[in-house]
Amino acid sequence: MLTKRQLDVLQYLMEQNDYVKVEDLKSKYNVSNRTVRHDLLLLEDWLLKYQIRLERNRKKGVKLPLTEKQMKLLLQETQNKPLFFHNKERNKMIIKALIEESFVSSDVIQEELQVSKSTFLQDLKQVKKWLNEKGLNFVRNKGDIQLIGNERMVRAAYIDLLREQFNDQHIFQLFIRGEGSEVLVSPWKEWFPLEDIYEISQLLHHLEEKLSLQFSDSSFSALSLHLLMAVQRLKEGHLIQMDQELLNELKNKTEFSKVKALILEPLQLLFHVKTPEEEIAYITQHVLGAQREKESDDEEDDFYRDLALEIMKNVEQRYNQKLMNQDKIMDGLSIHLKPAFYRAKYNLQTKNPLKDQIEKIHGALIQMIDEETNRVLEPFHIRFDRDEICYIALHIISGMTQPVLPLKYKIGIVRSSGLGTSTLLEQRMATLYPQIISIKKYSYKEIMNATSFMEDLILTTIDLPIQNQIPVIKVSPLLTKEDILKLTPYIGEPHQAMHEEGMLMQVMNNIMSIIENHAIINDEKGLTRDLLHFFQGNQSTNQDKELSQLLSSKNIALQKELRSWQECIQYGNQLLIQSNCTSIDYGHYLVKLAEQPQNHFVIAEGVAFPHATSDAVIQTGLSLVTLKKPLVFGASKKKVWLIATLAATDRTQHIKALSTLLELLSDPLFMSKLKYETNPQNIWKEIVKKEGEKG
Repeated sequence: MLTKRQLDVLQYLMEQNDYVKVEDLKSKYNVSNRTVRHDLLLLEDWLLKYQIRLERNRKKGVKLPLTEKQMKLLLQETQNKPLFFHNKERNKMIIKALIEESFVSSDVIQEELQVSKSTFLQDLKQVKKWLNEKGLNFVRNKGDIQLIGNERMVRAAYIDLLREQFNDQHIFQLFIRGEGSEVLVSPWKEWFPLEDIYEISQLLHHLEEKLSLQFSDSSFSALSLHLLMAVQRLKEGHLIQMDQELLNELKNKTEFSKVKALILEPLQLLFHVKTPEEEIAYITQHVLGAQREKESDDEEDDFYRDLALEIMKNVEQRYNQKLMNQDKIMDGLSIHLKPAFYRAKYNLQTKNPLKDQIEKIHGALIQMIDEETNRVLEPFHIRFDRDEICYIALHIISGMTQPVLPLKYKIGIVRSSGLGTSTLLEQRMATLYPQIISIKKYSYKEIMNATSFMEDLILTTIDLPIQNQIPVIKVSPLLTKEDILKLTPYIGEPHQAMHEEGMLMQVMNNIMSIIENHAIINDEKGLTRDLLHFFQGNQSTNQDKELSQLLSSKNIALQKELRSWQECIQYGNQLLIQSNCTSIDYGHYLVKLAEQPQNHFVIAEGVAFPHATSDAVIQTGLSLVTLKKPLVFGASKKKVWLIATLAATDRTQHIKALSTLLELLSDPLFMSKLKYETNPQNIWKEIVKKEGEKG
């Protein structure tokens, strides 16, 4: 959609029979040269839809030659053309203008947006809020709006704005392959000249070659965005400042001299910009902080291998278990630590798109890895944020399950953020599918350039705009239950059952019975809880909740007369919905799982324990339903009279509750009372009493 000013420029060009100079357009519309060039690029792109070309002449300017038929067409298209921008679009346009121009005219931009003064003032409030979050601000003076803030923060905000506009797939395809459809390329024209994008992409490929390294896909695109943005800022004369001590430190790095030799002259020749040492130093920071695909032969790498080893040993000590595949973890972790160290040091840490999912599944374990990693880094005055810790965790988690020997089925794995994601995915696949052989790990560049494959299936953690002769399936590196369902038509059901909590409850019942036969248990509840934590791979934390906290009397329904096992599940979930623990989708998902032959929902005689990891879980909770008449439950074909439905947001905070529940399920007196009781409050009081007995 064209703005009012761009439509005005178009109509003005339509009226002229000759070339119009950029300077004339600048004066006529009271905007900068950059804004004129930007408007002309968008007009040029818009005109191509009607097979009309804008003529350019470096000396004369621009001209719009039209036939009579073309003139009528454009008049028809531009007359009474509606102009409307959503408030988010308006905010983005104002921020973009401020970052690109440093100051803009209130009247000009308000007219361009076609909004009232009151609406424009509301937009400015939202713009100010966004800028404040980035450490920036603006001031209004005599009708102008001026951006306030240091250059480093302006550039960081610029990158954030670009990231909001373009997803990884667009960035990978354009920067890494240097190509794209008209639909893909068109939005970039609003920001940068396409020739700049292609030149910078080639410059970075040359840098990789000369430095004998290969950046990960995400690091390559991040470096590309940084260089593209930096060039635009330098063109406008915005130079970045750096602390002299930090500048001297970077100048002593071998990467600085290499970057200077390889990038300085091309930047100046290609873009005609002055490139001071500070700019080379900032590019060096990004090169140091960029994730590599493989380890280099740099002697400095020994330092990061030592850090990786210390982190691994500390985690093993806290975890109280040896990690599997230690050499593989060491290699991946040490490769990751070097750029991560520099990212933290230079405040370049990035967002981890898997952080929420990882923390949801491995909550307490992530906290432990956070503590041990940052304890190792403390002497160097470096601290990793939670996003970086979750990347570290991907490497460590991959060693917490014994791998299964591969057999028959061949897969390839595509990843974009480094070795950790692919290593974890490979380990999860090997554990769940013993018939799997992992043939190759592809980068985005490699998979897009591949012409033949040895694999039967390609798994990817990013979107791939390709059609291959073999199936390509997008999954999470954590391989969720939803991912497993997507894989089933291709490679069958997983070897390891999906319902780990149910299996664990069965195993725990058996273990406790064996221990009771051979020893006196002084603290049955404590032993059960500790064993549950051990088998879950988690550390006990103060986030553990008591059973009475997760199971209120309102979530207990007794002596119900229900017609089917499906109704039992839905009833139990309805109690959780009323407690704001789940949505209705959770009940449907549990029914679907219970229909599968390999489900482990029946954990003891007469007892079903439906549960799952699902996005339909809002907060951790439990419900209990007893039946007046037992019913055959799901594919198990076993009769149950008690349905305990669990909804969990992670694998930790319900462990204490499960240990109490196991103890109660093993208590004949409690089970007898539960089977015939009609008052939920009485059962809840028995639970509280049991918790009090063990403190």
